[in-house]
Amino acid sequence: MHFPRFILVAALMSVVRAQVQTYPIPEQVKQSSSYAVKVRGDDGEWKPVSAYLANLHEINITTGSAKVHPSSLATFDFDGSVEVSVTYNNGNITTPRIRPDSYGFSPSVEGNTLTFTLFEPKDLVIQTTSSVFDVLHLITNRMPTDIPSENDPDVVYFGPGYHTLPSTLNITSNKTLYLAPGAVLNAAVSLDNAASASIRGHGILYRSPGGAISAQRSSSITIESITVLKPGHFSLNAAETQNLTVRNFRSISAAQWGDGIDLYSCENVLIEGAFLRNSDDCLAVYNHRNDWYGDTTNITLRDSALWADVA
Repeated sequence: MHFPRFILVAALMSVVRAQVQTYPIPEQVKQSSSYAVKVRGDDGEWKPVSAYLANLHEINITTGSAKVHPSSLATFDFDGSVEVSVTYNNGNITTPRIRPDSYGFSPSVEGNTLTFTLFEPKDLVIQTTSSVFDVLHLITNRMPTDIPSENDPDVVYFGPGYHTLPSTLNITSNKTLYLAPGAVLNAAVSLDNAASASIRGHGILYRSPGGAISAQRSSSITIESITVLKPGHFSLNAAETQNLTVRNFRSISAAQWGDGIDLYSCENVLIEGAFLRNSDDCLAVYNHRNDWYGDTTNITLRDSALWADVA
């Protein structure tokens, strides 16, 4: 009597393992040609994953001058387990390494291609040579759930594709900015003076003029699962803000003072699952500075990967 139920459960698990979703890069956004990425589930179908052109900063410690290096970023969503194939188009793989080292990945390598298996979403840096700049940053998520309606009056919704705004996007109290998977938004976002507001989704904030996200004198703010790429300054600046949750937040910057997350006089902040590669401090915590006053208390950072190219 129990055997058919076991077969049914096994079949359902097989369907879940095969779920993989990739997203095209809009034509307005520059792509990287250094890496060819593919992913497949148990159904055996390889799906190509396009790579964004990212930039990284290197400082000459003698002169203080800066050099910008091209790099790569790819992203996809999945449930279950998937096999990932990464081909380095600029030569053979000489120094394979998947960071963070603590994950213990040991990829198979043949010529200029390496493969490995993901059993759950991870954010990784895949190194193929001695260069720490010509690398692939791989960002993965579980298949999206809790997707809001585009017609919800409390949601500012951006679907797949490229979107640009002429000025800062203001998200007010009790509102949500949702960046759907495959969405690329060229804008800066303000959560200033907002309560119970959020930014979420698997999309990308791209080339934000100045800083990407500001949350000043706000409360009960959630920022979850988005990626900030090529911001003009900081990725997230929070000041005199209480009860801030930042979960699975990704940032890659190459600007001057390209901090990841800056906290000024904030209380009750949780940062978890962050993936930050920045051209200044990945995380900076301050008390009084500029026009912000008050203590900074109860700041938690956990389960995160931070890489400061400049600090």
